[in-house]
Amino acid sequence: MAARTRTPHKSHWLAATSLGLLLPLSLPVTAMAQQTPAQENKSARALEEIIVTAQKREQNINDVGIAITAFDAETIKDLRFQQPVDVTTQTANFSVNTLVTNIPNFTIRGVGVNDYAINQATSVGTYVDQVYISSPAMLLFQMFDVERVEVLKGPQGTLYGRNTTGGAVQFISRAPTEEFDAYVDLEIGNYGYYKAAGAISGAMGESVNGRFAFDITNSDGYQTNLITGNKHGGIDRVSLRGIVDWAASDTFDLRFKVHAGQDNSSLNSLTVPGVGGSKSSNGSIDTVTGVPYRDNESEGLSLIANWDFDGMTLTSVTSYDKLDRFEYGDTDGQYIDGRIDQILISTIDQFTQELRLTSDSSGPLSWVGGLFYSTDEIDDGTIYEVTGSGFPPFVFGVPSNYAVLDELGNTFQQKSDSTAIFGQLEYDINERWHLTGGLRYTWEDKALNNVTTPWGAFPGPGESGPDEYGLLFPPASYSEDFGAWSGKLGIDYQMNDDNLLYASISKGFKSGGFQGTLVFSPANIIPFDEEILWAYEIGSKSTLVEGMLQLNTAFFYYDYQNLQAQGTIEGGAGGVENLFALQNIGDAENIGFEIELQAAPADGLSLFLGVGYLDAEITDPFIAEVQPGGTPAVSPKWNLNGRGRYEFANSGSSYWFVQADFSYQDDVYFDIYETEFLREGSYWLFNASFGVSAADGRWSATAWGRNLADEEYRVGGFTGGVAGPVSAFGAPMTYGVTLSYNFN
Repeated sequence: MAARTRTPHKSHWLAATSLGLLLPLSLPVTAMAQQTPAQENKSARALEEIIVTAQKREQNINDVGIAITAFDAETIKDLRFQQPVDVTTQTANFSVNTLVTNIPNFTIRGVGVNDYAINQATSVGTYVDQVYISSPAMLLFQMFDVERVEVLKGPQGTLYGRNTTGGAVQFISRAPTEEFDAYVDLEIGNYGYYKAAGAISGAMGESVNGRFAFDITNSDGYQTNLITGNKHGGIDRVSLRGIVDWAASDTFDLRFKVHAGQDNSSLNSLTVPGVGGSKSSNGSIDTVTGVPYRDNESEGLSLIANWDFDGMTLTSVTSYDKLDRFEYGDTDGQYIDGRIDQILISTIDQFTQELRLTSDSSGPLSWVGGLFYSTDEIDDGTIYEVTGSGFPPFVFGVPSNYAVLDELGNTFQQKSDSTAIFGQLEYDINERWHLTGGLRYTWEDKALNNVTTPWGAFPGPGESGPDEYGLLFPPASYSEDFGAWSGKLGIDYQMNDDNLLYASISKGFKSGGFQGTLVFSPANIIPFDEEILWAYEIGSKSTLVEGMLQLNTAFFYYDYQNLQAQGTIEGGAGGVENLFALQNIGDAENIGFEIELQAAPADGLSLFLGVGYLDAEITDPFIAEVQPGGTPAVSPKWNLNGRGRYEFANSGSSYWFVQADFSYQDDVYFDIYETEFLREGSYWLFNASFGVSAADGRWSATAWGRNLADEEYRVGGFTGGVAGPVSAFGAPMTYGVTLSYNFN
């Protein structure tokens, strides 16, 4: 199907360009005014250098002309990042929407997918140790023994396996070491929380090093059922990972990784207006315990090979990942009588293969070229318990003898194949000017097979007979092909060793596909088109005050075409006027900026501040429910984050530390229609910790607290369906103690 296009609003573009030029260009002038001859000998309080691999080689983050927010291992531990969604709290213009199926969906600068179906690739690509994660259902993994997280903003594709429009997030595990390294972290907290995590690393033989890491997390849950008194939202997770490095020769090495996880956590129930919140709910499900729960198993392996020859490196990344998912969830916030709940049964298999050839970067020209292939298969079966909806079977043409339907389902198998060729050239014109150019072509084939809607009817009060089952319509199959060029052109200007200006134009492409939500007729299965994003960005990175201050800015203008979002299609069955499915809802313009400030103003004191601004609006809607000037989902206008840490000596062998961090999110809509019920007001979250640590890092003891103001805030919601309006809330105040010991 042909994509729709439009002409950007020139007035917005001119205003954006003018403001964008002023913002980054003014900063290095200030930086130059503050430089002194002593700057060549950086202060003892100078900020530590952050090394990233955003461009497939190790570089100082301040030498890369891309908007990047990075977290090293110590910061990740200090901020208590437990799962990928936690990274959004300390990254400007990075948001998450947790939908009714407990699936997180990332949004960067207003670019994301607010759909709860697991067969939709995200607009923000997620990579774990260079392996692309295909489904948002696979983003619930635990973060443990992590070396670094990198958040790249804007379209990515000329260096990465899968093309994305919103950005990319890289999670990098700690690598095996030749020297013996081992540690253990033990935690306890309120709501019955406890955790044990750690790793052991060292030589396994000549030229062979290994690392094994684990994470075991449990809690009772913080949500109390108002009817039964049961606890909901408890954690029961076990995660394991092993990595083996083999340096076969001076020019050839292998890394083999295997990982596995088991998640038997209970789930929070949703809430209805006026009943419950972050700590309580009226909702429950028809199980023995009445507690929503999941039983998920994940496993995977990868092999990375590097071969150096003739000034080049050939890298092969091969991976296989699998998720078996079972969730019995409350979706209506109601007790057993009149329930509308869901049972989610899915299997996701994914295989990826990437070949990448990289120059050694010893001259003015460096380059990367690659081939990428991935295939993923999703076998999904969803059962909705709809007894309380009162659907009469005859409305659906169902030959049942009973008064109401008890079950409606949604089943399909989707197979997606993606193939791409990509490359990027970087050229140093001279010591100051640096050019970047990249190009990519992507082919994607998607097949949606055996789509149908099972139903079930059981004898109710005063009725008798056998349970009845059937299909609303015969299984149907569909297929679509997608393909497009994308790329990037950028220029950097290194004013001096401490100041970088950059500008870029890039095109992002995200293929279309098929909805994976409930339908009552094959006519409702409508493929959606690819989305295209033209991104214009300028920014600066400045090191000031003898290395004690780092100021990074980025300004962007997005011409967002064929935006994919959850829209409505006509349903017209059983009293349901509309159904919800991913589709192209319109074109949009996103304008905004980010400012990140990091400082070390005194011995032992470190500060960080992030500011994000986003003005996103629909300029050309394709569906009647969306109006010109409307706001895309999960696009807060302002967001702030910050943290501070102070370390001071206790004795020659130990030191005390205190840390605080905060995040702020402006008003946000969880849907594309600006439904008032799904508008979450602005809120602040505050966290803090203090403790004592050995000067040599051997041990530490930390007391911590999160959401110290006990703010009640929503992380998702839904309305318009047969279950009525429901909300999902974030965690209330939690606190505890962590004891860490390093065996080095």
